[in-house]
Amino acid sequence: MSEPSDDVSCDTCTALCCRAPVGMTMTPDEYNMHRHTMDLALVVKAKDYPREVAVKMPIWGPKTNGSKRLNVPKGFGVYQLQSGCANLAQDNTCTIYKTRPTCCRTFELGSPACLTLRQEAGLDPVPAPSEDVEADPKAEAALFAQHFPSFAVGEVASAPQGAALQLEPLSTEAARALIGRESRWLTATLAACTEADWSRPTRCTDWDVGALAEHLTSGQLFTNQVLTSARDQSSAVQQSDFTGTQNETTEAFTQATEALVSQLGRVTHDELTKDGIVAGAPLTVHELLQVLAADLAVHASDLASALGGARRFAPDAVQAIAAVLFDLLDTGIDPPKPIAYVLKSELFELPLAWRKGGWRIEAARNPCRIEGASESLLLFALGRQSFEAAGLLTNREIDAHNFRRYFTGP
Repeated sequence: MSEPSDDVSCDTCTALCCRAPVGMTMTPDEYNMHRHTMDLALVVKAKDYPREVAVKMPIWGPKTNGSKRLNVPKGFGVYQLQSGCANLAQDNTCTIYKTRPTCCRTFELGSPACLTLRQEAGLDPVPAPSEDVEADPKAEAALFAQHFPSFAVGEVASAPQGAALQLEPLSTEAARALIGRESRWLTATLAACTEADWSRPTRCTDWDVGALAEHLTSGQLFTNQVLTSARDQSSAVQQSDFTGTQNETTEAFTQATEALVSQLGRVTHDELTKDGIVAGAPLTVHELLQVLAADLAVHASDLASALGGARRFAPDAVQAIAAVLFDLLDTGIDPPKPIAYVLKSELFELPLAWRKGGWRIEAARNPCRIEGASESLLLFALGRQSFEAAGLLTNREIDAHNFRRYFTGP
């Protein structure tokens, strides 16, 4: 690994390159050495010859429809790190640095991949793009391969010129994986909270950590009810929000999560398209899972921030949140005149227009464009970051700042 520059250092990072989910190339010996401290799922078996393979993994969904072509070196397999690496110490240093896997050794400090991770996490400012240069997906793939020699990526398909980038909802398997991963992290983090932690303020208006935990528990309990109602065609009764002491809330969330993960493991394809009846209105299980996956990812980030840390949105979380962003946004004051916005990142584009007394997903002339990295743009839209802190760009600064008055976030 190269020496750190004056501006970029691992000392100012939170081990972003080690955070799940991420694809990792390993030899069988490396896998056997690290499988007990890394939550690894086999994707491609190691072979005694190099080859190019098509790999589908949820973490690559937003940009390439879940698929990439990889040049896998001789003797290497591909694995997915599904949850946190247990080899990270509390200060984010690696406890197995001398024996870390090859793919960790070849990650270069200060490389484009490193800088992108730091910028999306808000550690470094996002540079203003040149007006004369457009993003080149093939060039991005080449740079990725250059700085990950043991993890070379093939060509990335680009969207037609001028086409809006629309993220599709997660597949059922990807949604289940995201729900399980975020729920496990939330369970462990809430259980480790001290009494002082429980009263820390969060980015959610008027919520401390305890109130956030109660909201999360209510969501898990409600989802379990809807899954049950979809299975037996009964009506899921909307219960009042859960409240309890710290121990009661932690225990209730843990039990509700265990029940939810169990139910998700048994849900069938037919049940996914069935309606769960909520207050007399139908709600498909598939729709519910999309919203739950996004909600858990957002609030996991909220909890990490409240406790003084950071939890970045993984690519599957970005896809989940962006796909249901309009449904997540709470409206604030009405605009005094017709207005339109376009939220645009490298992965998605969402047009919004105020028309006939309501907001619609609709393109309009002369919109206020708000552009930036996907995670920063989502955090701004959801009210978690200011326009300045998110490092966004716009063609109309006043209208961009007024966005937070019209949409208050969940």
